[in-house]
Amino acid sequence: MLPRFAPSALVLGRRVGAAFVLCCAVLGAPFLGVADPAPASTNAPASTPAGDAQTIKDEELGLALGVPRGWKVQAFPHSRFPMAFGPQVDGVTPNINLNTEQSDVGDFVKYVDGNQGGLLRDIKECKILLREDFVTTSGLKGIKVTTESTQFNMLLRQLFYFFAAQDRKYVIITATAPSSSIDKLEPQFDEAVRTLTMVKALERK
Repeated sequence: MLPRFAPSALVLGRRVGAAFVLCCAVLGAPFLGVADPAPASTNAPASTPAGDAQTIKDEELGLALGVPRGWKVQAFPHSRFPMAFGPQVDGVTPNINLNTEQSDVGDFVKYVDGNQGGLLRDIKECKILLREDFVTTSGLKGIKVTTESTQFNMLLRQLFYFFAAQDRKYVIITATAPSSSIDKLEPQFDEAVRTLTMVKALERK
């Protein structure tokens, strides 16, 4: 049994401005209640068990992302990639998910700027708490944006990790948890994203 997909999935694919696609606001949406999901696409990359830890992979970009030990990685409708679910805390199922996007925007910083602006426009009372550089263990350089907003009458903290791939493709990893539990969960989110490896990453100076 998995938590039911939140209504905010309806905004998936909404354009933000002329060139940016808001793909991050919904990817880390909280999940409420429980229900069996519809069968996911057979094209979704499979998760790979590794003891108690699991990995989300993408052959196209040569990408691999570990998830916190003990979390479950499962396919989910409307998502190309499987999603990682942790134990429920404060009425919310913490989750990590990954998405890739082809964009007309060739500049990585401008791409992140556009997504950040979209969050402020499309999520009511969204606050940008912090924006900082983020480096993985393998040396991939990205940007981490920390937000807080009230969704479904819950105060949520959402962490968006952006990375650039080749050919104007971008990787967005979204981690969501209740704000009340973020002090415990954010180190787990950061540790998981630091495991990211990508053969077709775009090198940033």
